[in-house]
Amino acid sequence: MNAEQAYLFRHALLRDAAYQLQMPGDRARLHALAIEAFEDLAGGRPPEPVLSALERKALLRPHSADAFAPELSEHARLAIGFGGMGRRRRLYLLRAAENLDRRLERDASVPFWRAYAELVRGVERGEALRREAVATYLAGNPARAEPIYRRSLAIQRRSGNRRLEAMTLGSLAGLLAETGRLKESGSAHKTAVALHRRVGNRLGEAVETANLAIVYHQAGRIGLAERTFRRALRIGRLAGDRRSLGIALGNFAGLLKHTGRLREARRSWTQALRLARETNDRRSEGITLGNLASLERESGRFEQAERIYGRAILIHRSLGNRRSEGITMGNLANLLSESGRREAAERTCREAIAIHREIGNKRSEGVALSSLGLRCFEAGRIAEAGSLLSEALALHRQVGDRRFEGITLSRVAMLHRQAGRKAKAELAARQALAIHREVGNSQFEAEHHFHESLALLARGRYRQARLAWRKTESILTEVGDSLQLRARSATLRSACLEAGVPAFVDRAP
Repeated sequence: MNAEQAYLFRHALLRDAAYQLQMPGDRARLHALAIEAFEDLAGGRPPEPVLSALERKALLRPHSADAFAPELSEHARLAIGFGGMGRRRRLYLLRAAENLDRRLERDASVPFWRAYAELVRGVERGEALRREAVATYLAGNPARAEPIYRRSLAIQRRSGNRRLEAMTLGSLAGLLAETGRLKESGSAHKTAVALHRRVGNRLGEAVETANLAIVYHQAGRIGLAERTFRRALRIGRLAGDRRSLGIALGNFAGLLKHTGRLREARRSWTQALRLARETNDRRSEGITLGNLASLERESGRFEQAERIYGRAILIHRSLGNRRSEGITMGNLANLLSESGRREAAERTCREAIAIHREIGNKRSEGVALSSLGLRCFEAGRIAEAGSLLSEALALHRQVGDRRFEGITLSRVAMLHRQAGRKAKAELAARQALAIHREVGNSQFEAEHHFHESLALLARGRYRQARLAWRKTESILTEVGDSLQLRARSATLRSACLEAGVPAFVDRAP
């Protein structure tokens, strides 16, 4: 130990010894004096919160004392016995929790919400528990968050405050969807929508209607999802909250993309990005940038897409948004693979899977496992690919992700075909096609017909192969995916040449 370390060590010991020599009453008085000194430096004590601020989910007005709020809450705890210290402790616990949430330091905010909840009663306690549950969930602990949500919901139901009951129910519904309980989640969102409508909370109704649409989309109920999204957008425009409107537009764009309406999707995401920036919603900005990068990737503009992915990942990391970081890393892995950087793609995909497992995001874990299975298949590691695709398929079914269940079944069919298991390949392909049509996944329906065309061509069934290709060509032309059409046309020409038959790609797309 060097001299400076020894000095610091002994200084801390001396300080603690001197503190312990003080009588308990004197120690409490010193903590009270410390609070007074901090408040003088900060320009006075912050104003007391009112319940309506909690009920509207409004952040407290920033105050210069917020930087010291965690320490001040502890000073107040140790100064209990002096006048007003109980109220001071509640004040600084709340401000510490709010400030840490504002900075997206979810892990750090959890104990402050928990301590605050223990000091308040009724609807205020219910809302504090909800905020503790939100922070716990966003910190990657859904299993811990769920019982806290349910305690909060029980309090709000007993209180008769339907607005706060609806907010809590909506928050719980999001967790239920994320952990694969789509039916229960949809029911909770429907009840939340009805409660918001009952109390005249138009903004809450718009938000929960959009969340219900997301559940329908995840369950593959595409027509119902689209109608529900459009209703949410109408209500949201009437409510006039630009931040929540931008979030709803971004989620709706995802449905438009998945059903092949790429131009409409780009328009919605561009509007969502503008609203996120206007309202300083950095989280939504990062998510929307990642989605726009995927559109650039699918249009073949790989360099531009990679730059945008990089910007999105930087935003997610700066905010501690591990969920969106993992999703964007998975999409970046797809780009790296498509641009020929297979080792980097596999490494990035495994990093994404590790993040999904860390925070319990089973839906995205299944998507990334399916992508990694495809990478292994392309590299000729058939056994590993089969294991990964089986694991992905189990997760899709557990969380009710019909869209990716169809995509992964298509990949399973390719694997069986490569291994010569024709009956299994045909069964998986039929199941995949049925799901693609059920959920409106036009691009993967086209992919199914393309691989069917190649398989038929390899077996000498020229006429049937030509018909399968016509279906591929028709779908890709209809959805405007000219890049994919060019790539598939080139592959098919090569396959026809190898088979010694005339190419039945009539025109250059």
